[in-house]
Amino acid sequence: MKSTSDILIVKPSSLGDIFHTFPAVALLRKHHPNAQIDWLVNPEFADAIDFCPAKIRRKIIFPRRELARFPKFCGAFLRLTRQLRAERYQMVIDFQGLFRSAFFGWLCKTKHQIGFANPKEFSAKLFYHRIFIPESSVDHAIERNLSLARQLLDNNDTPAMPELSLMPVPRFTDAVNQRFSNLKINADDLLIAVTPGARWESKCWPPEFFASVIAKTAQVAKEAKFLILGSDAERLAAQQVMEQVPGVKIISLAGETSIGELIEIIRRCQVLISNDSGPIHIAAAAQVPVFAFFGPTDPDLTGPYGTDNQVFQAEVECLKCFERKCPGKGSICQSLNAEEVSDSLINHLKNKDLL
Repeated sequence: MKSTSDILIVKPSSLGDIFHTFPAVALLRKHHPNAQIDWLVNPEFADAIDFCPAKIRRKIIFPRRELARFPKFCGAFLRLTRQLRAERYQMVIDFQGLFRSAFFGWLCKTKHQIGFANPKEFSAKLFYHRIFIPESSVDHAIERNLSLARQLLDNNDTPAMPELSLMPVPRFTDAVNQRFSNLKINADDLLIAVTPGARWESKCWPPEFFASVIAKTAQVAKEAKFLILGSDAERLAAQQVMEQVPGVKIISLAGETSIGELIEIIRRCQVLISNDSGPIHIAAAAQVPVFAFFGPTDPDLTGPYGTDNQVFQAEVECLKCFERKCPGKGSICQSLNAEEVSDSLINHLKNKDLL
């Protein structure tokens, strides 16, 4: 394939999905070192693009909320169209696979919009000039995206998941340094990140479960500091966890950080305990071991990528139902043993000489 001068990546959301796209974009950058690469992204996730291992020239903000409100639609649509057409893209790659993502890629008027042969929404294919079928051996979203990039480039490179620890972002590093200084968190502290929230109700293990895991772990890891992370909507869950573990060194930063600061904090932790949510993919990308709880979703498709992670699932028939809310009387897939999780975590910390 000939050298490409300008590439637009279309992957507005979600946080985990953006991290799943980084290796594919890194592969594109490797084979097009002089290309100018832009990224269409939702505003709430724009900070994450700064951590991409491939240099991104410009972030184009997708004004999702404005486009959804009739009084603001026309102005937002026109502004976005002008931004998309400010460059003459040689190639637009739609990793999102939705009708709207493909449509806005089409607005660039490129002659080469590329996507999956089996996108999330079939109608997206109406806007593609070329489609690719993921290799039969791939399951995970990261491998799926890499498969598209490899076929596009006609090569068999399979780069490892890039380490974000190699790419600190100064403005977020400085912000977290100041925050940690105020909280008396030191560079040699054992930091365990905890994210009790998730977008789906069925993905959210109860606060008492997280509290039990923390309490049992803290009995052995007495010097560990537990950092509860999450969005503003997860403040209540964080507070509920804290109330059940008095005496433990636990700090809630839920709702207190930007996305960029969240990424930097996870990057500095030794381990993450989490539901199936965006932070597990941040941690996996930063080579921070993940202890994740899965029920309605499939870890083979969207679990933490890598070998130093542990996924916990209950032995129930309704696993991987993909229901946002449990249709039964309570989420039976959440019937995990907190002591089993804490024992595994403690063994991990001992094996890494962190205790």
